[in-house]
Order: sequence, then C-alpha cells, then structure tokens
Amino acid sequence: MKIGSIGEVETKTSIGKTFSVDGKTIYPVIQTSTLSGEGGKTVFAVSISPVAIVVVERTRRQVIPLTDKAVTLDQLLETIPSLKEEIATVSKRSSKPKKKEGVSGD
Repeated sequence: MKIGSIGEVETKTSIGKTFSVDGKTIYPVIQTSTLSGEGGKTVFAVSISPVAIVVVERTRRQVIPLTDKAVTLDQLLETIPSLKEEIATVSKRSSKPKKKEGVSGD
C-alpha cells in the first residue's frame, strides 16, 4: 500500500521460531509491517504482532487465535504456504516407529 510520498507499507504473515513440547510442535504465527521510504531505501518503522499459534500433534492440528479475529488452519495455510510443508514434515516424523534403546536380541 502506497502512502503519499512517504513510501510503502508492506505487511507479511509468517512463522516465528518453531519449537516442540511433549510431542507437540508449536508454530507461532506473526504479522510484520514495515513502513519504508520512497523506493524502499529507508525504513521508518517496523511492527511485529502475534496472530495465532498452530499446535500440531500426530493426529490433531489446532489453531489458537491471539487476536479478536477468528482464523482457521486453511486460512493460514493459504497465507503461509511454507506452513503446509512444515506440518507435513512433522506428520512424517511422528508417524515413524521409534526404535527401542538398550534392548538386545540375546
């Protein structure tokens, strides 16, 4: 969006730093907005806001909105294509059988 002679505001929704807890993978979804000068040469302001948290388990996916706007997983997958790849990777990892450690066949 162009704002007069100031420049442009660019808003982007993306995944923050992903982490895992108790078999759940947590994806923080954030929105960043940048106000830059004409031609993008000077940055005037940056805003980072939480949007939602996506929790992925082996058989369940849940979106927890962090704003007053309702958001679905389908909406996030459309907005952030890399999230679909990330979730698929988690599903593949969690579907592999785990090896038992310390057990011998003697």
